[in-house]
Amino acid sequence: MKKRTLIIFVALLFSFCCVNAKSTQQNITGFYKAEPLEEGGTSCDLSVLITKANGQYFYNLKINGKSRKGRVKITKGDKAGETYINFTGIKWAEYEGDVSKLGDDDERPSLKLPVGIDGVLQGKEITIQNYGNAMNYYVKFFGCEEKFIRLVRQ
Repeated sequence: MKKRTLIIFVALLFSFCCVNAKSTQQNITGFYKAEPLEEGGTSCDLSVLITKANGQYFYNLKINGKSRKGRVKITKGDKAGETYINFTGIKWAEYEGDVSKLGDDDERPSLKLPVGIDGVLQGKEITIQNYGNAMNYYVKFFGCEEKFIRLVRQ
């Protein structure tokens, strides 16, 4: 009888742990559309559909009438609730890297364009920094003048 009770207890404990683990996983599938960061602001003509198949996430991103497809990589951050998302295979529009050490007359180096667009996933929103600054110049998406792109799940 004790053995049977122990087996039932272990089975219940195991099933509770599995159910609890599944419920903490974030569902990122859905249709996301760019919306202004502030009321009355502007946003880019950008949307992305994230789907899941065979345990992997995929995206179909549309910006200014052009479509790109690929795989989504999800990475957990160091802080609780911090999740990073990467749209693989998308080449950045421009990249000059760290130009802080260049003089006014120095020629800017021609660097290879990075591939993959990173963002931060919080709740039902993805935030992407679209361009850098004078010290670290880059542009991820042409045709989008916003520094931060806010994608909201619809």
